[in-house]
Amino acid sequence: MTIDHAAVRVSNLDESIAFYRDLFGYEPVERFERSDTVSDTFLGIGDDAAIQLVETDEPVEPTDGGHLGLSVDDVDAAVAGLDDGRVHRRPETLDELGIRIAFVEDPDGHVLELLEPV
Repeated sequence: MTIDHAAVRVSNLDESIAFYRDLFGYEPVERFERSDTVSDTFLGIGDDAAIQLVETDEPVEPTDGGHLGLSVDDVDAAVAGLDDGRVHRRPETLDELGIRIAFVEDPDGHVLELLEPV
């Protein structure tokens, strides 16, 4: 079994699409309107959807401790372009796990764990 996608609520769909596209290379795979107040966009790399952004007029409150884990080619490069206010934990190498990680947040405050194999 594999995960098909993860869904997160966002307050501004276009801003969130730009964030995930510019930082990670995700592109819109499918976009549709569910109602007058809810829009969905699936983002992915190639044809594989990975993140579903759900725009809503209701307040967006990221859950405590919840996060999306995203594989990246270079954690340091991904974090380098971000404002310090978006970086929760600077890049560090966890030798015992064979990864380099950092924790950042998207425009709505969702926490993203960036993972790079080392």
